Amino acid sequence: MLGEALTNTVLNAIEYGREKGRATVRCGVDAEGAFLEVEDDGPGIPVAERDRVLERFYRIPGTTGIGSGLGLAIVREIVQQHGGVVVILDGEAGRGCRVRMAFPIMEDAT
Repeated sequence: MLGEALTNTVLNAIEYGREKGRATVRCGVDAEGAFLEVEDDGPGIPVAERDRVLERFYRIPGTTGIGSGLGLAIVREIVQQHGGVVVILDGEAGRGCRVRMAFPIMEDAT
């Protein structure tokens, strides 16, 4: 299922990023836990729309291109099923959009 979340996020970056733009995938562990990020260098998502784009069937007004508004909603559902959260951020260079999927690190049960 996490593969589907990653695929949807990358496809979203390709569809809504800039033409001949770049999509970057990162994963790792930081002080908050494990993370998986997809960043593009497109126009980004306005702060006021960031929570809404995670809702089913929501598309930013004026958005062109194919899509039904389900991609990021599916990502959020999958990530939540794995105990994680999805956060929409600005790209690291202050340009574009970064979708961060963050997961807690489970303690060893032994």
